[in-house]
Formats: sequence, structure tokens, C-alpha cells
Amino acid sequence: MPDSMYGPPDGFFEEWEYQSIGSLQEFIGLVEKTFSRWTNKTVQYVWRGAVNAEWSLHSTLYRRVIWMKSRIIGERDLQKIEGEILAEAHRWGLHYFGQSHLTILYELAMLQHFGIPTRLIDVTFNPLIALFFAVEDQLSEQGNSSFENKDGRVFVFDVSTRIINEMPSDIRRWEEAFDRPWGNQSDKQDGGIEDWRTSYWAWRPAPIQERFAAQQSGFIFGGVPQSHGIQWPKTSKPGLRWRMDEVRRSTSIPVRFHKLENVRGGRQGRSPRNPAFTFRIPSGAKKNIRNDLRRFFGIEARTIFPDYPGFAARGTPNLFRELR
Repeated sequence: MPDSMYGPPDGFFEEWEYQSIGSLQEFIGLVEKTFSRWTNKTVQYVWRGAVNAEWSLHSTLYRRVIWMKSRIIGERDLQKIEGEILAEAHRWGLHYFGQSHLTILYELAMLQHFGIPTRLIDVTFNPLIALFFAVEDQLSEQGNSSFENKDGRVFVFDVSTRIINEMPSDIRRWEEAFDRPWGNQSDKQDGGIEDWRTSYWAWRPAPIQERFAAQQSGFIFGGVPQSHGIQWPKTSKPGLRWRMDEVRRSTSIPVRFHKLENVRGGRQGRSPRNPAFTFRIPSGAKKNIRNDLRRFFGIEARTIFPDYPGFAARGTPNLFRELR
């Protein structure tokens, strides 16, 4: 899938970047001075790291479907493919885990864990783990460091009022549902979920897999963005807005980014609703940050991926390099 066709347009994320983070110390300082202060006021954040700052904020399913169809898609297309995947998983008996029938969210989480595309987007409740994913030394099948020369990116999402485990009972019951609560949502109708395509939700699953616990995992999800009821400005000043096809090229959930200095400095008259922020990690800083995460916090591939699939993918990098 060529980035020139499906990647975010220039400036979609860059306009909102607070600053480049050149070291572990800078990142921790930012968390301590800004986000920890807000957390004391019952603000809750989740974090996501991307090893390539040029990537879109797409779920694996959304990315796969636009690749299949060679066009930007809406909620109707996404739900159709999602339903087909779930039906096939049921035919394989994969909606059971041990002796238990998995609820829809846990079924999606397990599918995602084993590489099946879903609408869930992985996040973590630990900012240092997100930083690891932004600087990870990912290898190609030939053992090359595929993204070492690319800047990384960290996303931050305010989920204070959006964690379904902590929401009113009608939303909290999603965790116990065996069918998709968002099912049968179309491009023109939101059904019973009022803000399905103008907001997003977060979910903190129980650690039913070792990796969920190791990564302090969570997920965010929502409907494919729509133009009705929400707008995506190009800058923090009133004026130009992104077209809907540009928004969908950039994100598969209705999340809006803000400048951290504006919110932190109190220059906005009203706090934004569920804001998101982003930082860039220069490629030249990745190696030092990786080393510091390992030395000071024990965060490295073997602690983040404590299972056989993790070892298979990341445990023998020298073997690949020696075979080239």
C-alpha cells in the first residue's frame, strides 16, 4: 500500500507536534511536568508509539480494507468485512478461550493478538512502553533495521471520560456483550450509539494474555470519522479544515489533535473534549533512548513480548544478520 496514496497529507500530524523528544530524560520531564500534573486532577491518558512518524493512525483492519479496495472507505465497508472475519472465526471455533465463550471485545483482542486485523488500535497506559514502540529496532526478514532512519512518533489520548470499564452501565456492558454494540452502523445512520463516529472509546482488558500485562495494554476504537457533527481544523487558528477523505487517510477513528502548549498554558477558553497530542522522536535519538529504556527500566523486546511469537520475531536478530 503506497504511502503516497494512503498516508496522511503533509501537516496532518506535524501541525500539532509539541516538540521533538531527543532523549529519555526529555520525555520523562515532559510527562512529569505536564501529564502527571493533569493526571492528579483525574485526567487519564493512554499512549501509542509508532516507529515511523509518517504512518497514519489506522487500525489494522482499516488499513487492510483500503489496501484491498484501493480507496478510502467508510463505516459501512469496515463493518461488512469485520462481520465476515468474526463469522469465519466462529466457524473455526475461535470465539472460545478454554471453557469460556469470549465476549465480542475479548474475541477481537485475541484476534488482534495473533495477527488478525481488527478495528481495535493498540495503546498502553504506560508512557515509557509507548516510547519503546516509537524507537524499537524493527527488523526486516533479511535482518535489516527497517525504520532506524525514520523519525518515530508518540500519540497521547485523553480518555478521562471514555474508558468503557468506568462509564455508565449501558456502555460498561459492552465488555460483556457477545454481539457488536456498534453493529449495523452505516455511513448515514448512527443507530443507538449517538456519537459512534464523532468520538472514540478506550478499553482496558483483563490480562488474559501475558503480553497484555507486560505491555499494560489497552485499546481505543470508534467509528470511521464523518463530517456531520465534528470538524478537523488544519491549524489551531480558525480557518482551513481538512477534507473528509484527508481525515480518513490519516485516522480511522474520530480523534482530534491539539497543540499541547495551548492547552497546558491555558490559552484556550475552554478545555477541548478528549484531546489528543503528538510528539516526534528524531531518528538519531532512537538508539540512545532504547539503551536508556533497557538500562534504567528494563524495557526491551524480551520484557515487552514475553512469549514464543515475540521470541520468534525478535529473539534472534543476529542469526538473521549472519545469514545475509
